Amino acid sequence: MKRQVIICASIVAFIIAGIVISSKRKKISAEKAGTVIFLNGTSSAGKSSIIKELQKIYGDSFAVVIGDDFLATYAMEYPRPDSMKPDVYQRQMLKDAFSHVKQRSLRNEKVFVDFAEVNEKHYCAILDCKKIVKILVYCPLDVLVDRIAERNRSGNSKEARTLSMSFGQFLNMYKLQELPEEIVVDRIETSRLKYALQIAEQDMKPFVEQFKLDTLKEIVLVPKNRWDLIVNTGSNSPRKIAKTISEYLSKRDQ
Repeated sequence: MKRQVIICASIVAFIIAGIVISSKRKKISAEKAGTVIFLNGTSSAGKSSIIKELQKIYGDSFAVVIGDDFLATYAMEYPRPDSMKPDVYQRQMLKDAFSHVKQRSLRNEKVFVDFAEVNEKHYCAILDCKKIVKILVYCPLDVLVDRIAERNRSGNSKEARTLSMSFGQFLNMYKLQELPEEIVVDRIETSRLKYALQIAEQDMKPFVEQFKLDTLKEIVLVPKNRWDLIVNTGSNSPRKIAKTISEYLSKRDQ
């Protein structure tokens, strides 16, 4: 009987030791995980162009995950079951996308992630948010209109974008400044916004209500959420912005 007790105790001790070792390994892996740099912004804001310039700076020392490419491939390989609601499927896609980013970060020093619009709560449950650098890529509405029109004229279906998608994301990401400590993204004449909406044939009502286009001559835009760095592709080239990001990351790592 004593022998059986000893054997059982040994087995339990072995299992516990295995769990502890596994836990330590996971902790070490998490500590070694590379920094994840999120580039968020409206569709066609210029994130992909910035990524290309960053590749020239960093070469193969970092990984790149393009949100549009990942989600498109995912939808082909794992089609939505008829029994699954679209919003549930969308959440599952994002969860798997961020799990993929996590795995890449465990194998690389840095991972640059290009996503149009991502809510922090979607990835903080999977990734270590302390190691995430959040960069907002801003582009004025009138510049967005020109870029999307140019993309759609190219005839490449993969490059095609819709104005309604970009404009909807713009409403979700920006607001009028309310407090002096809020970081200013842009100061822009309301006439520019109205012109962009007219050219794009978009419904003005949401913009008029959110940005008070009927009462203000100039509006001060700020982001709705917190960002570590904000860049403006309407006034700076992708090359210059990539250099700015590189310098920011270097100072942050010191």
